[in-house]
Amino acid sequence: MKIKNTLLPIMALLCGQVYTQIPEGFDADAIYVLVDSDLKKRSYSDVSMTNDLESKDQLLIMRKGAETKPVSFDLVNSMKGFSNQAVLNYDGRYVMVSSGDSAPDGYASYTSEQGLLSVLDTKHGTIVEEKLNSKAGPVAINHMKGLLAVAAGSESNMISLMIWKGRAVTNMIEVPLKGLEGKDKISDLIWSQTGNLLAVTFEYSNKVAFYRLTNNAEGISLELKGKPLTCGVNPGLGVFSQDETLFFVADQNEAFKKGAVAVVKVDMISGQHEFIQSVATNIGPEMIRLSPDGKNIITVNRRGAHLAESDKNKTRMSSLTVFKILKSGKLKPLGEYPFKTVYPSDLRFDKSGEMIAVVAHESAFDDSKAEILFWDFNPNKKIQLKIRGARLELPKGAHSIFVQ
Repeated sequence: MKIKNTLLPIMALLCGQVYTQIPEGFDADAIYVLVDSDLKKRSYSDVSMTNDLESKDQLLIMRKGAETKPVSFDLVNSMKGFSNQAVLNYDGRYVMVSSGDSAPDGYASYTSEQGLLSVLDTKHGTIVEEKLNSKAGPVAINHMKGLLAVAAGSESNMISLMIWKGRAVTNMIEVPLKGLEGKDKISDLIWSQTGNLLAVTFEYSNKVAFYRLTNNAEGISLELKGKPLTCGVNPGLGVFSQDETLFFVADQNEAFKKGAVAVVKVDMISGQHEFIQSVATNIGPEMIRLSPDGKNIITVNRRGAHLAESDKNKTRMSSLTVFKILKSGKLKPLGEYPFKTVYPSDLRFDKSGEMIAVVAHESAFDDSKAEILFWDFNPNKKIQLKIRGARLELPKGAHSIFVQ
């Protein structure tokens, strides 16, 4: 089915109105935002970046009903503008930020041999930092088992499993990932809702592997089930279905080609996983999220909004794509919704599942700031997403959000 396009939702933002607090109807007590110090210096009009190693990344807290400035906590400079490894996770009380480790050619001196985990206690408003045994790659919290999984660097087949109690890491175990030949780049780590399964996506081999967590008298281990499966051209972020029988992964594809969502039927008993579908999004699916009721998938597509003005592929429009999960496990495209912004990077549903929030590195209305845009969501209507007529302004460089 061809994806429908509508320009109706973008009209409400043409006036550039600004919210002073979390909007009415958005079911959340607080929104947490990670702001990168390097991205504060970046201009997407000419793709320039000035790196300030003295500046600190920030973790912002905006609480419902508060019109004052967000509470701000300084973090170690994660080099997110280089490594793309800073990850924000939330477990109901603690917010964890995994600091990145790598830099492009010519910036090797900026890397660190030890990663860092910054932990905010949201109840007491205090922040502590935990040093990791190795460089820090993507991080994923296992809420059910009290574990953190941290990839040991951006190019490694090793994962650090950390037993988490309170705000402290009490034990750290290095676990090898079996099933791959040579080193690969871990794009994402994804726990299932029960915490029993871990999916790992790999950038170089374009594969996804599924592991079962075991924790017994012999210790903690990750058992590979089945062979790693090729999922498109450039798989990245992913999400399990609620019953853990399906896995959806955003495929970035090649540059300036339309991305896709790859769908895998997961069989952790036989290990006979099956690639069942690849369905198109638009260019650059930057994030993929599952609705709270488990019935829909939404991707954030950056299209060409992050490119320089001189680039022929430059566009001022990004988009959201909405999919329905069918009984067969396949995805049915419901609609694509263009909107004006510069480099959207994250998406969150509110607790009710009736609204979503999208954060962008840079506002299309003020290039000195970032923004959060809000939509009403109803998958049963012909137009599933309706954008609110205002936005929340943030410090430039905001790129990850969580809702409480």
